[in-house]
Parts: sequence; C-alpha cells; structure tokens
Amino acid sequence: MKTKLFILLIVVAMACSCRKVENDFKVYKIYQGNHYCNGWRLLKANNDIRFSFIFSGDCIYNESAQVCSGWNKLYGISDINNHSNSARIGWRCVCGKIVLGWYVYVNGLCSSGYMDTIQAGQEGTGRIMYGGSDLTIQVNNKFVVLKGTQEPTALFYQFPYFGGEETAPRDMTIYIKNFTETIN
Repeated sequence: MKTKLFILLIVVAMACSCRKVENDFKVYKIYQGNHYCNGWRLLKANNDIRFSFIFSGDCIYNESAQVCSGWNKLYGISDINNHSNSARIGWRCVCGKIVLGWYVYVNGLCSSGYMDTIQAGQEGTGRIMYGGSDLTIQVNNKFVVLKGTQEPTALFYQFPYFGGEETAPRDMTIYIKNFTETIN
C-alpha cells in the first residue's frame, strides 16, 4: 500500500507544477493527459476565501459533448473528501469562451450551475464563503447563495483540476492570486 501511495504521489508531482509570478499570482499548470494540478497539498483554509484568476489561451479547447457536460474545477474549499462537502468554482469551454459556474457537494449530493463567462487573458474574481447555514459563491459581480448548507468541520484548498472522465487535451495554465492568505 505504501509503495502504491508513493508512486501515486510521484505521478501527481510530475503532472502539475506551481510557481510564483509577478503581482502575487501563482501559475498552475495541468499537463496534457492529466487531471490534477497541486491537488494533493493539504493546506488548511478558512471559511471565506477571495481570489483573482486568469485563464491562459491554452485553456480554450474543442469541446466534445462529454467534455461540455461536466465542470472542470478552478479553485475552492472542501473537507478532506471533496465528494462529501465542498464548494468550488467550475469552468468549461463553450464556443471559444470560458464558462464559469458553481460546483458544490453537500452531504455527498452534487449540484452546479452557470454564473458567468470570461475571455482567456481576462482577470476575474471569485469568493467562496460559508456563513451560518448559507454558502455564498461569487464570480465577478454575480452571486449565488445556497441555503441550508453545513460548513465542513475542517476546510482545505482545492486547486485546479481538469475533467471528470476526460483529461486535459493539452497543457493548460491558470493564474491564481489568493487575497485571503499566503499559500506557499
């Protein structure tokens, strides 16, 4: 079991990279044929994260019916199991534009919805906040408030991820600047 875990960690480390760039943006790269980018770092988050993001032009891809129906994940927070309780901003490419939406698991049940579109190279903003029994997700100036959610007992960052079933059709680069706290 330890050998399998070690091999998995090596594969994940080879599949993604993160480095600092100007203006506190970090570069997240998902390599062709992979899903993950820095998804295995367990970094504790608080219940209110704010960030800016930029998708590079290599995030525009020819969408198939299967790829179009699912959400890639930009950024978010979850408990230790993101298919149990998590809140993320999702994205997909439709007609040459990047479509943004909310993507949430509450007690193992998934829900999602459209919020906005953005062009490659354009800076966007996001916020995910748990408050009482409400979850607020913001993309640019658009808000969704989900009532009756329960804040996970421990929150961890969720980093860029491509797909569900599909893997990244090419190398993709996403820039994220976290305003909530410093992530090394």
